[in-house]
Amino acid sequence: MSEITGSCLCGECQYESGAEPLNIRVCHCNQCQKATGSAFFPRVMIPLDSLKVIGPVGWFASGSGLRRGFCTKCGSTLFSERKSRNVVGVSLGTLDNADQFDPTCHIWMSSKQQWLLFDDALLQHQEGP
Repeated sequence: MSEITGSCLCGECQYESGAEPLNIRVCHCNQCQKATGSAFFPRVMIPLDSLKVIGPVGWFASGSGLRRGFCTKCGSTLFSERKSRNVVGVSLGTLDNADQFDPTCHIWMSSKQQWLLFDDALLQHQEGP
C-alpha cells in the first residue's frame, strides 16, 4: 500500500490516506478549470472513508453531486468529492511527493483549452469514462 500525504500551500490543512488509488486522471472539464483556476485538474481518486484530514477545510457544492474542498485560510484546492460513489479526488499538486503517481488518462478532452497539446501517450476520453 502507498501512503498518500499532502497539504495546502500554507500548511494548515493536512491529509493522509493508506488506500491504493482507484485511478489517477487529469480532468479538463469546465468546472475543474473554474474551480482550480487552471487549464486542468490532475487528481488521485481514493475511497472517501480512507481520507483523514486535519485543518480548516471548506466545502463548496459545485453541482452534479460534486463537492470541492479547499483550505479556508489560503484557498488551495485540495479535494473533489462524490459521496454517491464514496470517492474523493485529491489534488495531485498538493501531495508531499507529487511524483508519487503518474496519471493514467485525460478526461473531458472535449472541454480542454485549445492551446494545450499532449504527446504523453495517455488515453484521452472526450468526456468522463
